[in-house]
Amino acid sequence: MTHYAVIWIFGNYYRLHHTDAAHLALIVTSGVLVMLGFAYLVMVLYNTPVRKYLSSRRRAKAIEQGVLSRSLDVALQRSIWLDREHF
Repeated sequence: MTHYAVIWIFGNYYRLHHTDAAHLALIVTSGVLVMLGFAYLVMVLYNTPVRKYLSSRRRAKAIEQGVLSRSLDVALQRSIWLDREHF
C-alpha cells in the first residue's frame, strides 16, 4: 500500500520529463531501493508492534473468558518463539 503514491508521482514525472534509458534505470533502481527501505521501516515501526499489541489483547481476552488456558497460551508462545528462531 505504501507504493501507490510513488507510482503516481513517478508516472507524472515520466509524462512531463521523457528521460533517456540510463537516467530512467537510475531513477527506477533508486526508487525501488527507497521504497523497500520505507516498507521495512513501516513493518518494523508500525505493523509489528500493532500486531503484537492486538494479539496480546486477544489472547488475554481468550484467557479471561476461559477459551484458552494459561498453560496452552505459554506453550503456544514458546512454539511461536521457537519457530521464529529458524528465520
